[in-house]
Amino acid sequence: MAAELERCREQLRNSSFREQSDPLSLVCSKVPPQLGACIRSSFINSNRRTHGRRYDNFFKTIASGVFFLSPVAYWHLKLQLDFPSESTLENFVTDWPRFPGCTQSSIKSLEIRSRGFTFEQKFVSVSCDEMSLKCHLQYDRKFDRVIGIEDYGDENRTSRLATTAMTIMVQGIGGEPWSHPFAYFFVKGSCKGDVLKKYIFEAITQLQNIGLIPCHFVCDQGTNFQNFASLLGVSASRPFFNVNGKEVYFFYDSPHLIKSSRNCLQNLKNTVFFQNSRVSWSDIVHFYETDSKSSYRCAHKLTDAHIYPRLNSRLKY
Repeated sequence: MAAELERCREQLRNSSFREQSDPLSLVCSKVPPQLGACIRSSFINSNRRTHGRRYDNFFKTIASGVFFLSPVAYWHLKLQLDFPSESTLENFVTDWPRFPGCTQSSIKSLEIRSRGFTFEQKFVSVSCDEMSLKCHLQYDRKFDRVIGIEDYGDENRTSRLATTAMTIMVQGIGGEPWSHPFAYFFVKGSCKGDVLKKYIFEAITQLQNIGLIPCHFVCDQGTNFQNFASLLGVSASRPFFNVNGKEVYFFYDSPHLIKSSRNCLQNLKNTVFFQNSRVSWSDIVHFYETDSKSSYRCAHKLTDAHIYPRLNSRLKY
């Protein structure tokens, strides 16, 4: 009898035995990990108040993926399985470290979002743009970093003050439209063409690794992007470049192309022909002056700033 009692005590001390004797753990071990996490979280939070519920990071990651795929489906699951609120998911994603460059947190968030995409939804567009910044330094106590200096996210971090922020955006072009900020960089001046090539190729490679299909790249007509296109051999007869054996078509964004066309027409030194007919800016001016006097305008959004732009307006409109 004493030997049998000692054996029972030894089994109780064994943690693995206690886990096997736990009905909840036994049920969760028989189903896929994602479903098991939902069952465990629903059971633990069933008797708790709404503001007293707690969720682990694995379950929040699953919930974030469901929310990205279908907010309507998430709303129904939230009623049945006690999913966390939308604000909880926003705080969870916000707490991910957002350092410059193609970070793992950014890649992970997009990988979660793309789960369950159809083949058409995996086709994406990659766009890149720059904006000017005021020079400013700030110390991040949480990560012990100085923000505001030139930083590309990897070891390429200098002591020069950043004057430009360069961002890379990913947008879906198949199915429902969506946008996802993928990476950003702090740059001194404009990013050079060879540096652009390095980080844009890195971003496209990361997108390919998570199953997405980048099919075209969009940028403005800055001199650094023109240099980037020249380095890749992009031309009218070859409007694409290759990344890991896959063709990615190169586009200048349409607003800048329209603006450049307008500036070209305004320059009297240029002669433009369309369908064997000469195109003149004076024809557009005549149309605008006639239309602006009409009670029912055909081009009501056109203003004097578009037709008679000043030097600064030529860059904006």
